[in-house]
Amino acid sequence: MEKYLIDEINRHNEFIEDQDIAKFIIQAYTGPFHMSKDIPDETATKRTIVSEYKKAAKICREREIFQQISDNVLRLHIVPFVRKYRTADTCTGMFIKSFEHFKDNYMENIPENDVRNMLSSVGIMEIDKIISIISRYNTDRQVPHHSQAYRDHYFPAYIVILNDVIREYITLL
Repeated sequence: MEKYLIDEINRHNEFIEDQDIAKFIIQAYTGPFHMSKDIPDETATKRTIVSEYKKAAKICREREIFQQISDNVLRLHIVPFVRKYRTADTCTGMFIKSFEHFKDNYMENIPENDVRNMLSSVGIMEIDKIISIISRYNTDRQVPHHSQAYRDHYFPAYIVILNDVIREYITLL
């Protein structure tokens, strides 16, 4: 996962903050289950995806359809995906389909010592702040929001899905 984290830091360089790094790590370990392991409501999910698209469509600079964040998990960027495939239904389907692949290991605590070692090897200075956020997640399942700087410059609009699901859909796309 270190390689993916380095890519994320390089990609957002001056606008990435501790909470953005922690959120990235949480998503990389937990996939779409960082908020819940229950299958989400399809109508509400589609409504959220369409809303995210509408908010970000004119300001989104993202061109890549997906961003790998671990060996098993990726962020599917809503705006470039919908621009290319003209559908929010497929995004919704992939997100919901991910929940059929749930395994208990996605809900395990994130190993703080492993994260500390990875952050150290990457050269991050504010390790304790990031570990504190991850510790809160481990204890209370409190997922951080992106920082204002990250939101203002990146305009994130994505869903987190599993590689197994994108592989199922790739022949349809």
